[in-house]
Amino acid sequence: WDSGLGKLWDGVTETGEASSNVNESWVQFDLGADYERFAFTIQQDNCCTWMTTHWKVQRWSASQNAWIDIMPYQAINTAAPVVYRPSANVATTNIRLYVRNSNENGKVGVQEFNATGVRK
Repeated sequence: WDSGLGKLWDGVTETGEASSNVNESWVQFDLGADYERFAFTIQQDNCCTWMTTHWKVQRWSASQNAWIDIMPYQAINTAAPVVYRPSANVATTNIRLYVRNSNENGKVGVQEFNATGVRK
């Protein structure tokens, strides 16, 4: 992650997993256009102290001038990819991925995160 927490994996210049030395972190993505009908997929390596036990996604609401949860925190306890599809049809230009590790002295680590949607 950035902001003194480490380095954000951007899928192009870095390899390996994104990680942070704290037990909760977030990263923000500018989608470049308004998207809807999302599906979010996360995968963690379920290894050692670097893992994710819970995750959630937020969207930017320009009308409310605030970050709004698309999904509340969801538990993750597998190294297999986990998919979440929001029940409501929400649209946004920006999303935030929040991850946390609730284990004692846990640090967050994410192997892969995907957000797919349809451009409005």
